[in-house]
Amino acid sequence: MGIRLRNLKSKTNILFPIALLLIVIHAVISVQSETSNPNIEFLETTTFDFGKVVQGKTISHTFKFKNTGDADLEIYLVRSTCRCIASLMSGKIIKPGATGELKFTFDSAPYSGKLTRTAYIHSNDPTQPRIKLTLTGYVEKKVNGTSPTALKDYRHLTILYSGDEQGQIEPPSGAEGQNGGLARQATLIESERQNASGGFLLLGVGDTFGENDSHDKRRAELTLSAMNEMRYDALVLGEREFAFGKAFIQQQLEKKTGKREKIENEKTGKRENGKLKLEVGSRIKLKEKEAEFPIIAANIIDESTGELFASAPYILKDIGGVKVGIIGVIDGSYLTDERWGELGLRVSDSIAAVRKALEEIRPKSDLVIVLGHLGIAKAAVIAQTVHGIDLLIAGHGTQKLTKPLKAGRTYIVMNNDKGRTIGKLEIWLDEEKKITGIEGSEIP
Repeated sequence: MGIRLRNLKSKTNILFPIALLLIVIHAVISVQSETSNPNIEFLETTTFDFGKVVQGKTISHTFKFKNTGDADLEIYLVRSTCRCIASLMSGKIIKPGATGELKFTFDSAPYSGKLTRTAYIHSNDPTQPRIKLTLTGYVEKKVNGTSPTALKDYRHLTILYSGDEQGQIEPPSGAEGQNGGLARQATLIESERQNASGGFLLLGVGDTFGENDSHDKRRAELTLSAMNEMRYDALVLGEREFAFGKAFIQQQLEKKTGKREKIENEKTGKRENGKLKLEVGSRIKLKEKEAEFPIIAANIIDESTGELFASAPYILKDIGGVKVGIIGVIDGSYLTDERWGELGLRVSDSIAAVRKALEEIRPKSDLVIVLGHLGIAKAAVIAQTVHGIDLLIAGHGTQKLTKPLKAGRTYIVMNNDKGRTIGKLEIWLDEEKKITGIEGSEIP
């Protein structure tokens, strides 16, 4: 019994110091674990400005960081919030004092203008577990695959076009904000005219009038007077121009001279420096109704005379040193006696009419535009069938195409929105006055 007690006491004397040592070691490790942490520190700013690049360039930047802590830095996740690639170039575990790299890449082709793209890096750094990385800069949009900067020495034309207003002189019901209406349209057009860097054209693709009643007839008169003030260069006849009969539109073609009140802003009641000044929401006061701009159509024949009904099949204009031929044409299926009554008019084949007019004006023109009251299908057929058309501006119904569509060698655009928007084309011409760049948009 005594021997056993002595052996137990001896073992206790040996185990106690060992247990005490283990406790101390554990305490030290615990203290170290509480005070040792990783720390991610980027060696440069977390925002990189890539400056100005041409659309389509691949933008790439490598962010470098260092673990300035005294514990291993572990990268859990790298995540981008855009169509970008953010990839860790180093390992996921970064030892104290070691560095890591994160490469951020994206293709600028889908973008234009001011651009900001972000990615996030997640780690076990307790003070900043998620860090945001940013790439920012400006992407210069290409025009037909060419940088606008490279086109700066070329001739530049701005073309605005409207259509299908249907007698809408105030913003249409349901229009977003105050979009539409003659007052707003006049203000936007004047602003674009003043800011144009080269030649400027303003065209109408028809259906400016509403239905056949006295209220809409007065609206038609106001619309024509407003178009005079906005200085339209040409209007092609649509079927709604005949809503009030043949005599009404014939009166406009005579271009009579009469006394006309200026378009006035109801608030200011004046014109500044002879320039049109209208504010959105202002009312329009007009008297004279005759159009002072060409109303054209190459394929509407007056059956009583056998002559063209419109003032001309086409016009020729010198715009900023560029000779522009503009042919007017309508799809005959829109102008039917069943809908508009006996007008005494006949509509000839639009393709044949365009081809005939083109033979006359192509030798005299640098740029040929067909201003057509047409749907997209008919416009495409004409563009592919008749060679020598540079641009076809069409309009009818609800179809819209403000980004130029190329059919054969012809660019096609359309805008029909009851005056809510105005179509805009910017065209660059080379030394031989051929289209080398074209960009389409709409002005709300």
